Amino acid sequence: METIVGLFLIVFVCIPMVIIFYLHDNHEDGTYEERKENPELNTTNNDLHWDRLEEFGRSKYKRTMYYMGSRGGVYYIDSGRKRYV
Repeated sequence: METIVGLFLIVFVCIPMVIIFYLHDNHEDGTYEERKENPELNTTNNDLHWDRLEEFGRSKYKRTMYYMGSRGGVYYIDSGRKRYV
């Protein structure tokens, strides 16, 4: 019985928690200086994100690439469509 409970915990609790953790990992790539100069690197810093949008017209924020439109709107692309924020 103990083996069944242990196996249940591993399969239905531990493994899904690890999968969810890695799917929602918003780690930052590179150093702050590298992220400041390269908008392709992921960041979770909102101020840096807006600075890069203004300077480069694009910025990867929390694993999503955002773009600055020609009239100043900010959008990302989802399933081939522009989604304005």
